[in-house]
Amino acid sequence: MERSVSILRAAVVGVNVVVYLLFMQGNTPRPALAWTIIAIAVPYAIWSLVFRPYERYPLLRFGAATIVSDSILIALWILGTGGAASDFWVVYVVSAVSVGMRYDLATSLLVGAAESALYLAMMTMDGGLPGAAAILRPGYIVIAAGAAGLVARQERTTREERVLFERLASEHAEMLSRERQTVEALREVDQMKTTFISAISHEVRTPLTAVLGFAKTLMSRDHVLTVEEKAEILHRIVASGERLERILMDLLDLNAYTNGVAQLHRGPTRVADVVQRVLDEVAVGDHPIEVDVPGGLTAAVDAPKVERIVSNLVRNAVKYTPSGLPITVRACRMNGGTLIIVDDRGEGIPDDHKAAIFQVFRQGPQRVEHAPGTGIGLALVARLSELHGGRAWVEDRADGGASFRVMLPDGAPGARTGPGMSGAALSDAASL
Repeated sequence: MERSVSILRAAVVGVNVVVYLLFMQGNTPRPALAWTIIAIAVPYAIWSLVFRPYERYPLLRFGAATIVSDSILIALWILGTGGAASDFWVVYVVSAVSVGMRYDLATSLLVGAAESALYLAMMTMDGGLPGAAAILRPGYIVIAAGAAGLVARQERTTREERVLFERLASEHAEMLSRERQTVEALREVDQMKTTFISAISHEVRTPLTAVLGFAKTLMSRDHVLTVEEKAEILHRIVASGERLERILMDLLDLNAYTNGVAQLHRGPTRVADVVQRVLDEVAVGDHPIEVDVPGGLTAAVDAPKVERIVSNLVRNAVKYTPSGLPITVRACRMNGGTLIIVDDRGEGIPDDHKAAIFQVFRQGPQRVEHAPGTGIGLALVARLSELHGGRAWVEDRADGGASFRVMLPDGAPGARTGPGMSGAALSDAASL
């Protein structure tokens, strides 16, 4: 605002000087006074416009000082250019407008009245104003000040309302964004629920149907079945029951890890023993298993949880690797941690699914019809890795298939570490 007032002051001074030089010099009663005011007003206007003194001085005090200075210079300029006969009295109207630009209505009226009084006093000392001019000119000055104050007040009110509306619009936009996020989250939860019900219903129904079917067979044909047939049926029942147990444990464990109640118990663990226990337990069918784990490789990890990681990765590899093709399990030391790698020979994972497959109830695009899965296994791998302070990811194999990798940083036995891996560690792990 002060810059606008400075521009207005410079414009008034410029017009006054030009008019005086063109039409009035030599024809005024006090030319020396007029030239003195020009010599003061021009540098003053340039200083206030170019050097922006209002940025370096307290604005309230600076504004009051300039009002006084402007009023005195205008009064002296009127005296120097004709006194009561001078047309430059209208500059007081401009001054009143500049006050209205700065202050409220009451202050504008007060300054307008003071400038009118100053003008009347100066003109009275100079011989008085003729006729109605003594009323009209001071009245116009006060009216101009009041009008400027009213316009300024309306402008400030409009600006405040605009700021208020902008703030309300911003708040509403933020609320709308949060509502959209909530709707999207609810939609995702609903989709997850649908996917979960679909996957679980299939996963539970299949082993449950097997258990019931084989149990009924034993009940109805016990007297005609051979010992070998009974043993085979019991084996199938046990396998189906173990499958049901794994599904239940996956759900319980995932809930525990998601809610942050899982505990980590580190201890010196031979990784080769963990891998061997997994391979002894998991049915790999006709897939050759290639193991490259140093016998002396030891890690301070939670052994049962690492066993769960390897088990889920091997089961996933068995599911997606075509019959007869090998599965590779590797482990090594890497940047202060242990890197575990399980390679399959499947169709690989598209780049836009590499992160999603580690989310709960999410699977890759290459689903296996006879064993669709629940979408929990890899999510558990990711959660267990994070629990150790590491992470899990998947890369493409050079000769086809996917390479699932888990980095487990070292930790003191019995300690629990937070998530986080350095960029250098991940870069080195990716080079294997």
